[in-house]
Amino acid sequence: MARTGGIHTLVLLGLLLAVAYIYFPSFFVTYLWDDCDILHSLVQSSNGTELLRWFLRFHNEHFIPCVKLVYFLCYTNFWLNPIPFHLVIIGALFSIMVILNNLVFQLLDDRNAALIASGIFGLSTAYFPCAQSLSQSHILFCLLFMLIMLYAPYRYAMTRRRGWQWIAFISGLAAPATFALGLASGIWLLVFYFLCIPVRERDTPQKTAGILVPPLSGWLLTTAWYISSINQAIYAGHYSQVGRTSAFDACDLGGGVMLTLKTVAFHLIPNLFAIKTVSLLLFGLAGLSLVMHWRRIMKRPIFFFALWTLANYCIIYTFRAPWADIAVSRYRYSVFSVLGIAACYAFCFHPAVAWLKRLPVIGARSALAGAVLIISLAVWSSALFIRTATAPTMLWYEFCKEFREAITDYVRDKGPGSAVRIKNRPIMPRAESDIAIYPEPKPLEFYASFILPRDLRAKITWGDETDPAFLGFIATRRDRYPVVVLKLLP
Repeated sequence: MARTGGIHTLVLLGLLLAVAYIYFPSFFVTYLWDDCDILHSLVQSSNGTELLRWFLRFHNEHFIPCVKLVYFLCYTNFWLNPIPFHLVIIGALFSIMVILNNLVFQLLDDRNAALIASGIFGLSTAYFPCAQSLSQSHILFCLLFMLIMLYAPYRYAMTRRRGWQWIAFISGLAAPATFALGLASGIWLLVFYFLCIPVRERDTPQKTAGILVPPLSGWLLTTAWYISSINQAIYAGHYSQVGRTSAFDACDLGGGVMLTLKTVAFHLIPNLFAIKTVSLLLFGLAGLSLVMHWRRIMKRPIFFFALWTLANYCIIYTFRAPWADIAVSRYRYSVFSVLGIAACYAFCFHPAVAWLKRLPVIGARSALAGAVLIISLAVWSSALFIRTATAPTMLWYEFCKEFREAITDYVRDKGPGSAVRIKNRPIMPRAESDIAIYPEPKPLEFYASFILPRDLRAKITWGDETDPAFLGFIATRRDRYPVVVLKLLP
């Protein structure tokens, strides 16, 4: 038994290494889109009180102090170098895979099914922006804490170790403090409690209190703060983009249901992996196993994860219905449902795996070879997919580095009392390779607020034209500042 556990641990480590290989190109994706807003507001917070307000201020309808802590630590220690932030993201992704593996194993007592669940989740590209982009990683962090909020109470119920209560409490605090969907984590815990925790482990009020009170206490604390500042969420500015004034005005349950069904049918199932054939084959095999082994499948957990898959989509899309197909195209929202469908597939395959063990040696080896082939195709195609999606973002980081270096070198050459006037031109999103990385026009001064340190910003006067001397300076150094020359020279 120990030998079997060791083999499965090695396979899980192999899956983690495969995921690291897939997402390695994204380690160089820098701060984009909403990151710019967060960093711009961070550098405006010059003292402790303002910094505290920055942590507690909503971003659109999201209360995200946990995510802002990552921004604060990474920016203050590493400037715009994205690698430390990406290490946090890949750590969160690894954690989700390991916890999902352990949770499915605890529910099924089947290491093979547990590996299927974590492998499907880790190798899927259906949610790739969450793991590829810094600005969308908060959704991945939310999933991590929501999953811990299920796993820790379950482990406490089975072991009665108090450490799990503290972990559950912290996860309850953090889940709503990363993404608005985290507000639903308390409801999901109650559903999980009734469907997945054995009755014998919750048959007294004392047992129930030990399981539910710690995570729900943390969840209620954060939710209470959220409610106390609810107007910031309800009247978030981005609703005006679609002609709405508030979250209530944007709410459309019918539209959310339709978008959910559309996304599941035309994105989640056929595009679970980068190769559609693999995705559809896996769906077909899971369905076949479900039909063939219906009586042996654990129905309560599979119902929970099926409900999780659909309802999390529906909650998000109910408030994103006015964005219609734009909301569907944002793969980041799929991360919750990918975890749900990965668990569902694992439960479907559980009795089939036991059946395969009884096959003759040649049949078992053929099944193993087929599984290795499918995994290899998934890893190769996912890595290619992520590399292609990552390439267009590189130019922006180069511009940030070159712009900072150009201002630093110019001021050093001209002397300590020198200053420079720069045209405060807006940067607009155009081609994929453009340095413009914001969904609406923003002036260069906006970006310079976090690209340049305070002492260099003080040397700049923003105006309608750029000093000819500075233009001449960068023109003679085209090899050193090629992107800045491309963007700032007339």
